[in-house]
Amino acid sequence: MNKTISIFSFCLVLSGFAYAQDLPSKFKQFNVEDGLSQSWVQCILQDTLGFMWFGTDDGLNRFDGYTFKVYKHNNTTNKNLRSNSIRCITEDLKGRIWIGTLSGLHLFERGSESFLAKDGWPTLQINDIVRCKNKLFVGTILGLYVLDTENDSASLLNVKNQKMLFNSIINALVVDKQNNIWIGTTNGLFVLNKEQNKLYNVSTDFRNIKYHPEKNISSLEVDKYNRIWVGLAGGGLDLISYTSDITLADCMGFSHSDLNPFSISKGNVRALKADRKGFLWIGVENSGLDIININHQPLSPIQFNHIKSDPEEGSSISSNSIYKFYEDLRGDIWIGTYGGGINFYNSKGENFITFKHLPNNSNSLPNSNVNVFYELNKKIWIGTEGGLSQYSPEENSFINFTNNPGNKNSLSSNAVWSIEEFNSKLWIGTWSGGISIFDPVSFRFTRIDTSKISGNNIFTLNADSKGLLWIATMGAV
Repeated sequence: MNKTISIFSFCLVLSGFAYAQDLPSKFKQFNVEDGLSQSWVQCILQDTLGFMWFGTDDGLNRFDGYTFKVYKHNNTTNKNLRSNSIRCITEDLKGRIWIGTLSGLHLFERGSESFLAKDGWPTLQINDIVRCKNKLFVGTILGLYVLDTENDSASLLNVKNQKMLFNSIINALVVDKQNNIWIGTTNGLFVLNKEQNKLYNVSTDFRNIKYHPEKNISSLEVDKYNRIWVGLAGGGLDLISYTSDITLADCMGFSHSDLNPFSISKGNVRALKADRKGFLWIGVENSGLDIININHQPLSPIQFNHIKSDPEEGSSISSNSIYKFYEDLRGDIWIGTYGGGINFYNSKGENFITFKHLPNNSNSLPNSNVNVFYELNKKIWIGTEGGLSQYSPEENSFINFTNNPGNKNSLSSNAVWSIEEFNSKLWIGTWSGGISIFDPVSFRFTRIDTSKISGNNIFTLNADSKGLLWIATMGAV
C-alpha cells in the first residue's frame, strides 16, 4: 500500500522499550543551548506538516527536528506577536495555527510567516484554546470566547447562565467524546453542553458529586473511555465519569498521603496527558512526573509511579516542574517544563539511526531539512529543502535529484513539499517551482505549465478514489 508519512525527522527505530514493566527513564533534552528561545515551555503542538511548535515565556519556537526558528514581537511590523509570552497553541480543521498569548489571540500566516490579530478577537491573557468541529473555544482571564473558523469572527460565550464564568479565570479546557466542553477555572469546574446550549456548574448541578473543597482547577484531560481527569491547583486529582446523563456523573478523588509512597505526588497538578497506550502522565509542580495505568474500566487500585529530575544524570527529566505534555503522531511524548526546557521521550525505543546531509557524501540526504516522505515499491521518497531523494532500505543507499537550471528535464525546484503517485508516475510539488512529474522508467522529470494552476507554490498533492488529483497551492485548491 502506498502511504505518505508526515513526520519532521528521518529515523529508523532499532529497539523497543518495555513500557508495561519499566518506567520511562531516559529523556532527550532541548534547551536554550540548542536554540530554544527560553527554558520555560508552556505549550506544545505538532502541526499537519510535522513541525513541532513550542510556546515559551519569551517567544514562539518552530522545530524541524534539527533546528529551532524563533518568532518574537517585532516593532517594525504590525503583523506580529503582541506578546512574547506564549500560553497555548492549537490548529484548526484548515491546518491554520492559532496562538494564545499574554496579550490576546493571533493567527499564524504560513506564507508570509507573520501573525494576524483581528478586531473583535480577545486581547487579554489567554490560557487555553480547544477545537470542537469548526469552532475554537478560547479560555481567558475574563471568560470564554467562541471563534467560528468559517468566518474568523469571535465573541464571548452566549448562553443563558453565562454569568457563572464572569468572575472566573479559565485555566484549562478539554472536549470530551460527546462534544461537551469542560472548563476548569479558579472558581470550580463547569461544563458547556453545546446541544442544549447550557452551562453546568459541576459543584451544584451534578447530583452525585460532592465536589472537592479545592475549587481551583489547573488542568484537564479526557481518556479513551471518555472519563475526565481533573488536576487541582491545591494538590490531588479527580476522576469524573458519566454515561448518558452528564448530571448523574460520578467522581473519584486521589490525594497525596505521606504514609503511602504510591499516592499522587504533593503539589499543583499542572499538566495531564492520557496517551494512546493507556497511561496517564501527571505533571506536579516541584514534584516531578507521576505515571499511572488507566487501561482498566472500572479502575483497579491505582499505583502512582514517581519520576524525579536527577541533576547528576543527563538523560533524566530536566525539571521537576512540568507545565505541558504532548503526544506526537508517532506516540512519542514531549514535555514542557519550567526552567528545564523540553524533554522528549521515545516510546518505541531508545536507539535510532539518523540520516542527514553529509557534505561531499553523495550517499546521504541532499539537505537536512525534511518536508515529506512517500513510500512506493519498497523505496522511500524524501522531499527536502535541497532536492528529492530516493532511499533504499535494503541497500542503505540514496539516489538524489536536484534542480539543474540548464536542464528542463531536471527537478523544477529543490524545495520539495509534496509527493504523490498518479497514473504510474510520481508527481512532485515544490515551492516556487510548481509541479514536476517523475518517470521511474526514464528517470526524467517533466514540468507542468504553472499557468494551468493557481500558483507555483504547491503545499499538497492528493489522488482520490475517482481518479482525480487534487492540488493545494498557496492561492487555492
